[in-house]
Amino acid sequence: MKRFFTSKPTPPPVTEVNAGCSSSEAEALVGIVYPLLLKRSPDHQGLVDYSHKLTQGLLTPLEFMQELMASEECRQAQGGYDYLADEGVSGYFNAEVSALSAELEACTKLGSKDYETAWQAVFNADRALIIGQQEYGRQHKQRFWELANAMGLLLQHTLAPQVLEFGVSEFSGLYGKLFPHMQFHTSDRPTSDDYIGFTEAVCKKLVGGDHLPLDLTDTQALNDFSQQQSGRFDLILLTEVLEHLCIHPVDILRPLIQALSSQGQLYLTTPNFFSLENRQLMRRWHNPQEVYPAADGNWDAHHHHREYCLTELLPFIEQAGGCLKGFYYSSCWDQLPCDNPAERSNMVFVISAGSR
Repeated sequence: MKRFFTSKPTPPPVTEVNAGCSSSEAEALVGIVYPLLLKRSPDHQGLVDYSHKLTQGLLTPLEFMQELMASEECRQAQGGYDYLADEGVSGYFNAEVSALSAELEACTKLGSKDYETAWQAVFNADRALIIGQQEYGRQHKQRFWELANAMGLLLQHTLAPQVLEFGVSEFSGLYGKLFPHMQFHTSDRPTSDDYIGFTEAVCKKLVGGDHLPLDLTDTQALNDFSQQQSGRFDLILLTEVLEHLCIHPVDILRPLIQALSSQGQLYLTTPNFFSLENRQLMRRWHNPQEVYPAADGNWDAHHHHREYCLTELLPFIEQAGGCLKGFYYSSCWDQLPCDNPAERSNMVFVISAGSR
């Protein structure tokens, strides 16, 4: 007997649907992952949106974490911040600024042997140095190497440049040995004649040019300075000073920029608040900012009132009437190599008058 077999109908293809999390599981997951990846608690909208996607199966937990990990905020939170990709920063860096920035960082305008010879002549000379300056000379040697190279680069086409330095040190006596064609002047806070540091007489002997006593926290004195010295200087040096001043950066930068000549530039350096060392301390719940010295422990005004970061100083420079001409993160204070430039210890700015 012949038997007939009929095939069963083929079932329709099964579409995979993510089951999704429960509402409580989704909210708990978002609350755990945000601090791990973004170093912060979830904002209200983020909590609502991601919880909805997780409960509806629109995102798996793995896809949710991958989405956060791919975000710019995550890269910044994990130390992968690229300052040139930051929309608040990139607009300041045109081709001209980027080119000068690279030249500044390269430090190729001064031979290392010439610098070493000048450094030895100042810090190993047969004379008594101002108290604390022997150690200062060793600690700041790299930073002033960068500064000397910047001077050679920025003033290479100026015949007899007028240079003003704020904050005098024994390094001020090094400039004339490296650049005898330049005329150097100094400025520092007013002191009494019996002060054990850099008095007006000591500064004039050290540098040879004018000395301008000026309290950089006195806004009226700064206004007077800008009027009296308007357009005079081809280069003003304000290095490792800003962080010592209890004054808004705009209030000090504006009069200094007004004292620049038509082609003059301000060379500004200051510690980077988001340095690797500071960030490591904060991760261990330590405050990286030093406490104001007790009693008379700040006799030479060495305390850092506030350290700054790039994203705030750029608009401050603009508000003060300045224009960024060059910038780089310097490793002059770093104890260990730092892969991310934005986590290096110091910031170097070159500023001119005018708008970008």
